[in-house]
Amino acid sequence: MTHRMETKRGRRRDRAVLVVVLTILAAAAFAQVGALEVVQDDPALATAQAMFRERWRVGDSASLADLVAERGALISLARDDRSARITTPSRARYLFKNLFLATDDHVVDTLAVSAGVTGDIEHVVLNWSYRRGGVRQSDRLFATWERGPEGWRLIELRTGR
Repeated sequence: MTHRMETKRGRRRDRAVLVVVLTILAAAAFAQVGALEVVQDDPALATAQAMFRERWRVGDSASLADLVAERGALISLARDDRSARITTPSRARYLFKNLFLATDDHVVDTLAVSAGVTGDIEHVVLNWSYRRGGVRQSDRLFATWERGPEGWRLIELRTGR
């Protein structure tokens, strides 16, 4: 077999692999778009997120804790993940209460939304600005919502830049 024939076969194989990869990526993109439409059209999710933003803005720790999944959520409100752990709704109430005692003047705006492939998960990035000790600061909040038997609930909440 000549080098030229091996090269042609190699190119055909490479093209075939490229076509398969592009097909898989396109299918994933269409699935993502479909899931996004399902999530964006879900009034229960829109209500849960609006309640979250409003409760966060006013520092309502008890109501925020009601949005945490019954099995708990991974919560880390520190600048690093050392304090990240699964937090039950009752523990989340005290965690939020301590946060709001140390900060005030909260403003939360949604920056980005990304739906999970199944439509039962949604990731949200929020811009959070607040005052601590009279100094204006800002952070990002990364929230993951999951649709469950009790409706849309938080299963993860982290801060970061």
